[in-house]
Amino acid sequence: MEQTPTRITDQFSFVHALRLFPMVEDDADYNTNRLLECGHPIAEIKAVHTGANASSTSPDDAGGLDPVVKLSKSARVMLTSNLCVEMGLVNGAMGTVEAI
Repeated sequence: MEQTPTRITDQFSFVHALRLFPMVEDDADYNTNRLLECGHPIAEIKAVHTGANASSTSPDDAGGLDPVVKLSKSARVMLTSNLCVEMGLVNGAMGTVEAI
């Protein structure tokens, strides 16, 4: 089976598409660049760690949770767990930061 390259004529439609990266570092670089493009100050919010040894646990052992979250007004965000199913705050739900 051969693959035929597809030409995307409407690339603008994919500018804000969700992206998957093979390496966490690629994801972090992309996200930082997107935050800078928002044109607003970037807030660095320290995570609140609970439980034994939580503050010294690596992001890999903490389910991918970083010790610091960077956010900016107008940034796109996606939930990675169910917070309040009744209100639609579920894993995979996407939104935009309105204020910090």
